[in-house]
Amino acid sequence: MFLAIFCCVKGIITITKRAFNKMSCNIRMWL
Repeated sequence: MFLAIFCCVKGIITITKRAFNKMSCNIRMWL
């Protein structure tokens, strides 16, 4: 149970980091 929650949180963090990186690239392109 705990392991499943940990994996879920880890996945969400990874997706958030990827989205943030994409956003940063877009902002740099606009600037």
